Amino acid sequence: MFPSFSQITKAERLTLLRCNLEIYDERYEDIAQAVSYETGTPITWAREAQAWAGQAHMKAAIKALEDYEFFREARDDDDRRRRSASLP
Repeated sequence: MFPSFSQITKAERLTLLRCNLEIYDERYEDIAQAVSYETGTPITWAREAQAWAGQAHMKAAIKALEDYEFFREARDDDDRRRRSASLP
């Protein structure tokens, strides 16, 4: 999966993250209920702290990606660097 995922654009990644967050938001109560059931925590805590944390992490990932500038060195530069490193 990673070889193909690594080739998708920033815009495509943002679309995927936003879609995941939208589904998470739609299922927020289900997630809180599952967390409460599985961990034995009160539902209020599951809603306000645990399910909320997943939502907050996704929002932070979206914000980080929005602000992140990708770069890739040209292959010619890499080839030139390799050749110069092998010179006497």
